[in-house]
Amino acid sequence: MEHSDKCYTRDLEWSSLKDKVRIPHRCREVVLSYQKLGDTACEAVGKALQKNVKVTTLWLNGNRIGPRGVAKFVDALLDGPESSALLFLDLTGNPIGDDGARALARFLETDPQLHKLVMKQTQVEDAGAEAINEALDSNTHLEEIRLGFNTISWGVFDKVKLKTQLHEVEDRRKRLRESGTGSTRASGEDEESWASARELMLAAVEKFRAAEEKAIEADDLLQELRERLSGLEHERDAAAMRLANTQKECAMKTSALQQAAHSGQEQQRALADRAQRCSTQAISLEYQNRMWRGMFFVLVLINTVAGVTLFNWLVRKKREPGNPNPAKPGKAD
Repeated sequence: MEHSDKCYTRDLEWSSLKDKVRIPHRCREVVLSYQKLGDTACEAVGKALQKNVKVTTLWLNGNRIGPRGVAKFVDALLDGPESSALLFLDLTGNPIGDDGARALARFLETDPQLHKLVMKQTQVEDAGAEAINEALDSNTHLEEIRLGFNTISWGVFDKVKLKTQLHEVEDRRKRLRESGTGSTRASGEDEESWASARELMLAAVEKFRAAEEKAIEADDLLQELRERLSGLEHERDAAAMRLANTQKECAMKTSALQQAAHSGQEQQRALADRAQRCSTQAISLEYQNRMWRGMFFVLVLINTVAGVTLFNWLVRKKREPGNPNPAKPGKAD
């Protein structure tokens, strides 16, 4: 296992800050998956590949590498004295985005030996995929690219896949020609294989065109759905506004009714207080009336008793003997 050509993180010589690394010359496959390397370490790996051009397989998936790290990695590969020997590169799970895809497109334009590129779940969208598609026009080696779990439309996705499939067919034709050199039978098999591959290519082109038409129809349908959704959102906003106005109006009316009810309660309490005062005054007047009636009755009674007493006295005086002319009371002889 010590002399294996497969190397892991522990087999590499890292600096303390991971800004420098040395890859042993025995390494042909370097596995650095899920090591949280980041941009700086990614650049260091690219520079290390300048000194070890025998590495053919590199796993960098799940290392938090962003667009800057990929750009530095590509710059390091392109600045090396010899072309890269990489045949397989995995960047799955790194948020490189469209800028990182454009950096990889610069690398692919130089037509490196890379046969397989894995870029699943890398936050690449149509712009980055289009850049890679354009780079494949000048690339003859890339036979497989994986772009799954990204936000890429089917039309752009199929174009990229089709070009890599054409590269694979061309590579197979080349190998058939090389293996059939000097043999008429091999040459015939070569032409037959190429005709078959050409038919497959034409079928793929037709399939791509059909897919592109469906994509256009889907885009039109999506646009129509977006317009309908926009109309529904406007109606929803208008309904929400009407509801808000109705609620506000109801709240104002409720407040007015509550104020009117409060005012009515205050008026009712005031009327109750006045009724209580009037009732108290009526009771007081009734009491005074009864008192004056009693006093009047007493005065009338006293006056009557006084009149009767005076009359009786006069009668007695008049009947007394020897007093023909009785003197009036209160007067002296």
